[in-house]
Amino acid sequence: AITRPHLESFQRWLYRYRKKDGQPLAVRTQRSRLGAIQAFLAHLCKNSHLVANPAADLDLPRKPHQQLPKGLSRQELAALLNVPDIRDPLGIRDRAILETLYATAARRSELVNLDLTDLDADGSTMHIRQGKGGKSRLVPVARNALQWLRRYLDETRPRLVLDNTEQALFLSGYGERLSATYLGNWVAQTVKAAD
Repeated sequence: AITRPHLESFQRWLYRYRKKDGQPLAVRTQRSRLGAIQAFLAHLCKNSHLVANPAADLDLPRKPHQQLPKGLSRQELAALLNVPDIRDPLGIRDRAILETLYATAARRSELVNLDLTDLDADGSTMHIRQGKGGKSRLVPVARNALQWLRRYLDETRPRLVLDNTEQALFLSGYGERLSATYLGNWVAQTVKAAD
């Protein structure tokens, strides 16, 4: 006896319902309750208890659009970039990492997977291989980031490399490729240090 108008009426009731604290039900909660009914009615149709599913074309509440994250102000960016101690070789590497992350919008896993051959300093580009979704892309690299990358490659990387066959662009203090977990933790600590 359930019809589409019944389901739409229930959907309106869910929308207007208020919890004890006066707050409405979250969109996710509304969707899960309506989804359970949809699944149950689909099961009834599949087992020939209903001829047609009245919930088949029911429009579920839409999730609200998430706001894009707020970008860093010039002052915040300057504070962040100035955290590494560039008098130390690892500080030069760290500054180059921050500049590269900011200039290319690379993810941490993409950055640690960069090889020396992925950087085309003359063309001001970087080849990010097998990024999100397994896709590769060519990204421009800003002048400031290129300057720090060149300084890192000239002054710091030769001091860190222990195995001449190592192709990783960014090396740890042990001469190995950085891990994404280490990089994520380090960036979080750097952001905290920059306040």
